[in-house]
Amino acid sequence: MAHRLVPGSSRWSTVAVLAVIGSISLTACGTPQGSATTVSSGPTAPADPPPASPVSPSAAPSLSPSSSEAAALCAKEFETCPLPAGTYRADPFTPAFTFALEGDWINDRAWPDGGGVSTDTGGFFWASDVKAGIQNGVEVEFEPTVEAFAAHLHGFDGWDVQDADPAIVDGLEATVIDVASRDVDGRGMYLVANDAFNLAPGEKARFLLLERDGRLVVLVIDAFKEADFEDVLERIQPVVDSIRWQ
Repeated sequence: MAHRLVPGSSRWSTVAVLAVIGSISLTACGTPQGSATTVSSGPTAPADPPPASPVSPSAAPSLSPSSSEAAALCAKEFETCPLPAGTYRADPFTPAFTFALEGDWINDRAWPDGGGVSTDTGGFFWASDVKAGIQNGVEVEFEPTVEAFAAHLHGFDGWDVQDADPAIVDGLEATVIDVASRDVDGRGMYLVANDAFNLAPGEKARFLLLERDGRLVVLVIDAFKEADFEDVLERIQPVVDSIRWQ
């Protein structure tokens, strides 16, 4: 994970690869993935993935994109693709939402339970119903709730974890937690069905935790270098502000 083969792609590691690398100790509650897994040290996509055709977005980024105005994401499994400015649907993600981008981005993933877009300095990522992650070298389970995920973030040794003021995401109140990974490797810090989200040493990320339709939603503004956090926040906060639940 020390090197990004494609911009932003090191945020993710496939769970399928984790199982063959080796097993790790489990908590008493076991693992939802079927076996204990160690997270791979980098993205699993090829170093030079086949070029993908840019999607055709709607005309200009809208502060209130609707589903009818928004284009589909273009990432397929572990293959990334470029995204020009426009409004997009997070499909196949549920609970569904749309969002607006300005400038050029990379679509890293588009899963039913997770996805994300990134630039060379940071990214915006999302997940739902998260109930497991690698914490301090051990895969742990927790309830898919705001409170349990917040406790998960506070459980990492060596991370600087700070509670921030709550935020509103299209009418829903979100618990906000800022995490600086410092020199601690947070590979696989949360897991979805087919993927694992990573925080490398030296990153800083803002987690927005909320419930939509009774489901946990995790939104992440991630600066790949802690020193860039304020600049990344300035660019990505408008993306979060543009979210409209469908």
